Amino acid sequence: ILYDKLGLQPGKKTPKGEIDKRVRRGSDLQMVIVAPEEMRGEIESTLSNEAREAIVGWAQAEAHANAKELLDVAKPHIERARAKQVASALERWSDESGRNGRAVAGWEDTLEAASDGRVELLLVRQGANREAYQCPECGRGSATGGACPLDGTRLERRSDGSDMAVHHVLAHGGAVIAVGREDLGEHDGIGALLRF
Repeated sequence: ILYDKLGLQPGKKTPKGEIDKRVRRGSDLQMVIVAPEEMRGEIESTLSNEAREAIVGWAQAEAHANAKELLDVAKPHIERARAKQVASALERWSDESGRNGRAVAGWEDTLEAASDGRVELLLVRQGANREAYQCPECGRGSATGGACPLDGTRLERRSDGSDMAVHHVLAHGGAVIAVGREDLGEHDGIGALLRF
């Protein structure tokens, strides 16, 4: 978030609640605020706790900086925050999997959980995909063909199992995170943390 995009200028008040509004609009929003150092205290003092927690970094840039220059100063903060988020999700998934908790791995269990709306967070290795099957009536996904367990309709083959899983998760209010190529290797690159 750029201080000038929000109408912030040194010596002027922060537009009441503008950053808080943006935090409320996005789930799991992470922000890098680009502003002069002397404004940091003033900006922080106007933010809610929720908005302050969404800040993953503070950066400075020249007042006339273009979009590329702004991205260059924000990018290290974004990359660190993303790496931390991925590591945290994988650790949580590993813990839950290790104690047979609320986690699944592999295409069969993950597609079933996604179709049931049980996935809180889908973990997909970058580039992971496989053929899957989907019910043309109810949309339920499956790793294997045959008949839909809900309505008996013959399942149709699809080449984009990853897209199907992502669609189901997002449609049911879950989130998706792409993990590194080496993660989830023994589970064909897919797994999930479950709501229940």
